[in-house]
Amino acid sequence: MVCTPSVINKVLCSAVMTLSSCTMTLLYNMTSQCQRLFVIMLMCCALCQQGQTLRTVKSLYYEMASLFPEKLFHIGADETAVKGNCTLENIGGFEREIIEFLVSLGKVPIGWEEVLFDTKAANSQTVVNDWTRYRAIDSVRKGYLTIESQGQHFYLNHANYGGAWLDIAPNFTDFELKLLLGGEMSMWTDNYCGCSDCPQNAPAKWMFERKYDAVFAQSVGGMIWPRGIAAAGSFWNFVPEISDTSPEFLHRYEAQNKRMTERGIFTCPVDCFCDELTVCGVPYSPD
Repeated sequence: MVCTPSVINKVLCSAVMTLSSCTMTLLYNMTSQCQRLFVIMLMCCALCQQGQTLRTVKSLYYEMASLFPEKLFHIGADETAVKGNCTLENIGGFEREIIEFLVSLGKVPIGWEEVLFDTKAANSQTVVNDWTRYRAIDSVRKGYLTIESQGQHFYLNHANYGGAWLDIAPNFTDFELKLLLGGEMSMWTDNYCGCSDCPQNAPAKWMFERKYDAVFAQSVGGMIWPRGIAAAGSFWNFVPEISDTSPEFLHRYEAQNKRMTERGIFTCPVDCFCDELTVCGVPYSPD
């Protein structure tokens, strides 16, 4: 056998297609980032042969569906872009197959808003997760079960964005309220990522190394809390008569933050600002 790149790829693909959950266990037990990236490369090679992408994703989702008993299964599907041979039509066809496959496994697929408004792959059993150009009311009025995730309010990594105390169902009818499952907060960690395929200017990427896990826990805790308290209140029991500057709101906000710190949860003090690199203006240190 001549070891040309194409032959090597075929051998790697054959090997990778037989891997199962042990691959992920191996991947996350590795201490070397280079080792992890090598295994990821092998797994990605499973996609190198034409026609394998759908089969590989189905195989992965089948395994995940058996590992996690929850009915809801998020497929992602955000930031859909037309590129090269990828059109909205064939991306939509791919997503429809994945959605139907998950339904056949007894799962309820969730997809970001693009799965409905861009690729139009959503079917009647799909939950739509609105996050950027659309709001919950847009999906609800099309008859879809919906989760509200407005990025400018509920993406906790955007520390400078607007308040998380927000009515996610303004003027909804009783029927529309039945379609709104609730809200979701997200804490995206791009700014901590130290991998080669992450943003090159990730300001907190030094925390990516395992030896800085304790600092990372404090940093990410300060990003999530107590802002997440306000978001949870919006989802659970929004009271329009209470503004986020009112004494009653601040009392509840501070009291819940105090309860969390007493339980050993790292939160940002309510009277100052925290981001990935600082707490109340004091930088986190790798030392």
